[in-house]
Amino acid sequence: MPVLPYDSYVAPANPGSRIRSEFTNFYVQQSADVIADRLTLIGGIAKYNDETSNVPNITTNAAQRLGTSPVLYRAGVVLHLFDKALTLYAMQADTQLPPTTSTLIDGSPAPAAQGKGKEAGVKLRLWNGKLNSTISVYELKTTGLTVFGGILPSGVTYVIPLGLTEAKGVDGDITVSLARNWELLGTFYFGTVKDQAGNPVDDSYKSSLSAFTKYKFVDGRLKGLSLGAGASRVSGRVTSTAALTYANKPAFITNNAEILGTVFANYDLNKSWFVKLQVDNIFDRVYAVGINSATLVAPAIGRTFTFHAGYRF
Repeated sequence: MPVLPYDSYVAPANPGSRIRSEFTNFYVQQSADVIADRLTLIGGIAKYNDETSNVPNITTNAAQRLGTSPVLYRAGVVLHLFDKALTLYAMQADTQLPPTTSTLIDGSPAPAAQGKGKEAGVKLRLWNGKLNSTISVYELKTTGLTVFGGILPSGVTYVIPLGLTEAKGVDGDITVSLARNWELLGTFYFGTVKDQAGNPVDDSYKSSLSAFTKYKFVDGRLKGLSLGAGASRVSGRVTSTAALTYANKPAFITNNAEILGTVFANYDLNKSWFVKLQVDNIFDRVYAVGINSATLVAPAIGRTFTFHAGYRF
């Protein structure tokens, strides 16, 4: 298909758009040991400029210039106890997202999101590093976030600003070496994401859990064989019904929470050849992997088998 020069099109024809982004960043962080190997203070400051030039129709010179140039600050404290087996930390930081080319229902550009975050947590390192864990609580207040609003009669997609949103919760991870060839990893999250009216935010979720284990044979006839299995589950995931039109509809739809399971086997036949077999979604569940709106959902692929063989030179 031939591509014509953009000046050969007659308005209001739209042969395409053009977006150009310019980004600069400068960040300085300094730490000071108030008590050697025990108490550390951390501070940082960042200055960045992010500017986007969006030309919706390259046959015109009407460009939307979206820019932001904030100064961000960060401060934290770290306390080590029991020969660093236990570490406590706390921090506060400004946040800023780059501007986007999304537009509001009136055609004006959506503002860049910004906010402040607080986090405090504990880190464990036990049994000579065989057990490691981090658990933290956080609170993040943000303004300028948007969600999918709909599609105008002209075909243009618009977003809806949320105002002030507040995310708070607890998350963490744990890794355990049960033996020199057996590892276990787990993660968790429990929290909420709400707008200024106390309603949940579109495509947010309340909890997630995951567990993964791997065993590697290091001796005997099965040397070179690794077996692994894992499972994850996301629950409380909600989707706004703004894109739907029917009577007595709820404000949000809670999506099904399913367990995604994976198993695999790796085998190094020798120094050169190796093979791998992996099975994803072993329970053959149907659930939403990606959600853009109530009408745009990416479902999970069914049970999938993958075989791979390779040669190392």
